Amino acid sequence: MLKEYSEDIVRVGVDEVVVSIDTVEDDTYSRFRMGSVSDVIMGLYELYRVRKKYNSPLILGLAFTVTTLNYSELPGIVKLANSVKAVYINLSNIIPVSEKMIQYACFMSENCRKEIKRYLNMVSRLALEYPIRIYKVNFTLKAQRTCSFMAENALFMGWDGKLSPCLHYGHNYYTYLFSLKRRIYRIVFGDINRENLMSVWFKRDYHLFRYIAKTGYLPSCLDCDIAEYCIITKDNMMDCWGNSPTCAHCPFMYGLTACPL
Repeated sequence: MLKEYSEDIVRVGVDEVVVSIDTVEDDTYSRFRMGSVSDVIMGLYELYRVRKKYNSPLILGLAFTVTTLNYSELPGIVKLANSVKAVYINLSNIIPVSEKMIQYACFMSENCRKEIKRYLNMVSRLALEYPIRIYKVNFTLKAQRTCSFMAENALFMGWDGKLSPCLHYGHNYYTYLFSLKRRIYRIVFGDINRENLMSVWFKRDYHLFRYIAKTGYLPSCLDCDIAEYCIITKDNMMDCWGNSPTCAHCPFMYGLTACPL
């Protein structure tokens, strides 16, 4: 699609385009996404050609989700980013949403955590050479927790107009972080079809939610010693400090995964 619509994207004055590309190999690409990575790469080169043709200021970024299958391809992604004149690469980790996906989570694999350090050093040197900005993520749990959606005063609107505080809480699904299964319920604070955006933004419960998420006044569930036995945080509706809903085990808060902001 990028190859087909590059002219339109540039001519209408789009400011920034972020393209997800987790590999440069078709075999690896087919393990996670539909289609062919060759088509994606051709689209990136076409966008570069059109940007150059119109002397466009459009910013191109690449998003790379690190897994146990593709971490060794990071240097190749940096080289591709340079050849299509991408400004940055946004790294993230995969969120296992099924037991089968646990094996692909690099941050939950001791071997992958050791190996990724070496490859991150390699891409850091390449990024300085080209130059390209590399936005990294954590591969171990850190004390500091931040939420990009709260920091940027952003929210997430679903296809149906329902307003959620962030991408992570915009759907119903399960996560399997550090082998613990948790139910994630969609959190909705308003509906753009029936309410004014600003009236939703200043709702008391939404205001309190943002304050708690922004200040980090939450327990730390992912490294809690009794997480395996805790029945309170088997979902995101409440934590042991009484926050409801809670971000206490959100991988975005811990910097394990990256928001598209």
